[in-house]
Amino acid sequence: PADCFLESKGLGSVRERMDLCIGAPNAGPAQCLRRSLGVIKNDADGRLALCLTADSEDPALCAASAPQYLSVSEKIELCSFCPPFKRNDPSACLQAVQPAAKRLKNAPKKGLGYFIDNLLLASERESRQLLISMCSFGFSQSPIAAAECFKSSPSNILHDDVARMCTNISSVDVIEHMQLCHRILPKDWTTEESIQLCESTKSRPQVEAVVKCAVELSGGKILHPRFTRQEAAELCKSETSEGIVWSCISSINLAVAKSFSGSYLLLPEVISEVCRSSGSETAINTQQKLAEQRGKCLNKMAAYSSSTFLFDLKVPSMLCSLSDPNAVLVCLQKSHVRMVSIEDVQVCASQKVLVGDVRVIRIRSEDNDIHLSAGRRFLIDFEVLDQWGHRFIDSMPNPEYMFFASINSNNAQSAVLWGVRSNSSFNGVLQFSSLAISQPGNVEFKVSFVQYKNDNERSISKKTALQVFQVSVREDEKVVSLSPCMYVFKQAFCPIDSIEANWIADFPRIRSYSPALNYLSNINCAVLLQQWHIDAWVNSGSGDMWIEYRMGVDSIWTGLGLPRVEMSVWDRLELSSSYEKLTAASGSISKSEQKALAKVVRRAYYRKSLQWHPDRWAGLSEYAVAVQGAFELVNEAYETISNMLRIENKRVLSL
Repeated sequence: PADCFLESKGLGSVRERMDLCIGAPNAGPAQCLRRSLGVIKNDADGRLALCLTADSEDPALCAASAPQYLSVSEKIELCSFCPPFKRNDPSACLQAVQPAAKRLKNAPKKGLGYFIDNLLLASERESRQLLISMCSFGFSQSPIAAAECFKSSPSNILHDDVARMCTNISSVDVIEHMQLCHRILPKDWTTEESIQLCESTKSRPQVEAVVKCAVELSGGKILHPRFTRQEAAELCKSETSEGIVWSCISSINLAVAKSFSGSYLLLPEVISEVCRSSGSETAINTQQKLAEQRGKCLNKMAAYSSSTFLFDLKVPSMLCSLSDPNAVLVCLQKSHVRMVSIEDVQVCASQKVLVGDVRVIRIRSEDNDIHLSAGRRFLIDFEVLDQWGHRFIDSMPNPEYMFFASINSNNAQSAVLWGVRSNSSFNGVLQFSSLAISQPGNVEFKVSFVQYKNDNERSISKKTALQVFQVSVREDEKVVSLSPCMYVFKQAFCPIDSIEANWIADFPRIRSYSPALNYLSNINCAVLLQQWHIDAWVNSGSGDMWIEYRMGVDSIWTGLGLPRVEMSVWDRLELSSSYEKLTAASGSISKSEQKALAKVVRRAYYRKSLQWHPDRWAGLSEYAVAVQGAFELVNEAYETISNMLRIENKRVLSL
């Protein structure tokens, strides 16, 4: 964004330049805007729309080479989102499809080649718009492939249907699949329906399997009531070349439900949910067996009389996807449940109490205010609920679940969550205290958890997100925010003539240099940085600035390098390479290698402790919350890795 802002000098007011460059990956938007001045005149909003998402000047060059009969708005639509080195593709697409359009059915008499100010009929304008969309990167992955699709389409298909079909075509193979699909489908299937059915096919056998599935279903030869073509397309588009979906459908026997009241389970929407292919990577034989099992499961559910079971319509897809649905049905019978819901199925499938959700009870800042302020501590209490909505009571003193708090790392104001962000629940209540959010604004606050597996090593499951909600953080009137001066952590650098040994000797302090290019910001931020214990000296003559601060201050503000709950224990100590070495050994790591690895871990822990130990931050009370949280995460990481190495050592000795 900064490169873009500098490049945009002279292209508008500061606010307009900021609007252009917010979120820019490089200077591309500014380069595009500068280039577009000679292409799109007297239309500042149009130039901004063209270049707002640009990575280079190619959108402007695309608009410059676009056919002259296009209006400004049409050029913008055609060339927006044009990637680098693809500037000529949209225009080449239009030139290719213009002569080909005349041979198609119901082709407009006027369209491409005419100025938009001419008297075009509404239908002609719509057809023209479809072709422009088809040739733009905003709607198509490859305009050239879309043009090839358009040119090779049969002449008996409607012009507008061909344009819709070819939009977003990614390769010639996809074109062939779509054309094959349209050719072998019955004549009463429209182009839109064939697109819906075959747009995801990847091979000729899959196209044939998809078409067979859809035609049989919509023809009413297998099931009754008959599927509509839209319903058949929605189900059969997930069909594989091996006929996995058809294996499920063909195993459903409607005669089972004729003498019972379970026919409500054999509606098209229920069958679709049960039989839709999941795209699993398991062996084909296994997939077919599972598909047949799902169909037979639905048969069995439909065979129950209404006096035994009445199933919620969402139950079949869940129950029939389980590894042993018959066992669950037996469990439901023993539970004497007649109105079967998803929760009842979950009970019988798990046979244990699980964490299902959390509900906010209270949020309070350290001064008992209901509003949260940036940089000030707060606590948040949750009620933990099980899968049935009741309060979840974890086992003590060894809880089964550990909960974690985090905020979205891509928030607009670069806010970072400080403090201790992990805790277990007690008596159904989960509390995170001594937390702080560094910058004012809105952030997404997420609660996730891991479950300890029932084994001697207390290994944990994969982290699962539980709840996400918005938190609004106000600016603290008593504390000046550092947000305008965050550039010192991102743009400052070590001077070229500096001696590396001197900088290493200063550990854990960091010195950096902000050039005179940031003169005004340097002047304004010097005093503010001092308030946050960042030493800054501005050279009044040259305007450059030297910055010195304790290592970790930059991590606290930016989140880069700050130990986080979301990190693995190896990443918290910056030992990812050591972890890869340990896992790559596959049990063959020797005792000497273990000792060497333990030494590396101790050295990494010592360095991180030197950086984050609270005693070394004495007097910097503003950072106490963040430092305490980081140090606890470092300690936890070291203890976990040490335990892993001890367990590995015992295993090697036993061998």
